[in-house]
Amino acid sequence: SPHAHAQIGAIDKTAALSAPGVLAVLTAEDLARANIGGLACHAFPLLPEGSQYYRPLQPILATGKVRHVGECVALIVAETLDQAKDAGELLVVDYDPLQPVTLDDGLAAGAPKVWEDAHSNVGFLLERGDRNAVDKVFAGAAHVTELRVHYPRASANSARRRGK
Repeated sequence: SPHAHAQIGAIDKTAALSAPGVLAVLTAEDLARANIGGLACHAFPLLPEGSQYYRPLQPILATGKVRHVGECVALIVAETLDQAKDAGELLVVDYDPLQPVTLDDGLAAGAPKVWEDAHSNVGFLLERGDRNAVDKVFAGAAHVTELRVHYPRASANSARRRGK
């Protein structure tokens, strides 16, 4: 997807399917017909009993809308990588752009939700320690500094095993 947030209209794969070397062009509709669902996150934190959270299935191919630039809307299988890339240029996707949801405005009142069925754009809140003790220390502090730290989206994923 070239869009950060957009509804997906029709996907015309006719030209891509007829491109040289193309064996298949699959979309979310094809996956649904084959009863292939999304990917579940199995590395979810242990939350206190009764915590409100939202853990969506990550679609293999975007279904209904895209939620970030670069989200996959189709899978093209071809005899060579270059043929698949060329066929990708022939894929026609009808997008209806939506207001993007950013880290800066995603919690604002009325912000569009990334996942419609979620209660908000917050997946979960994780709190550890003794809140009352921390509040007491801050209340008695001679000076308290507040700052906002912008943390870019990043993830540490090892490329190789660490053990033997």
